[in-house]
Amino acid sequence: GGATYLDGGSGVFRPAVLVAGGAVKPGQPKGLLDRLVGLKAGESATFTLEPEEAFGSATAQGPYGVVPGGSRVRYEVEVLRVSRDGPDKLFEGISKCGAGGAFEQDEGC
Repeated sequence: GGATYLDGGSGVFRPAVLVAGGAVKPGQPKGLLDRLVGLKAGESATFTLEPEEAFGSATAQGPYGVVPGGSRVRYEVEVLRVSRDGPDKLFEGISKCGAGGAFEQDEGC
């Protein structure tokens, strides 16, 4: 059971800049950031985070709904690009992007 949301809307995935092993921003659980460490461009992975790795007992506002406190959260991730020099090169050719937080999406990155 449970609800299913795609981060860019129905059938659409939205590129987001995430810092593997980095500081947590709203909408980015530490468990996800930790599991990105070591993934390379072109790799895909699916992560299921237990509540303590995701949002804990707190309710989190997601882009298309609410994630109830105590929820297990599954992420399907495809690494599009990797950079050690910052996000500028990562956004070349991407028309919409966000920092990963709920409702953050900009044109012309």
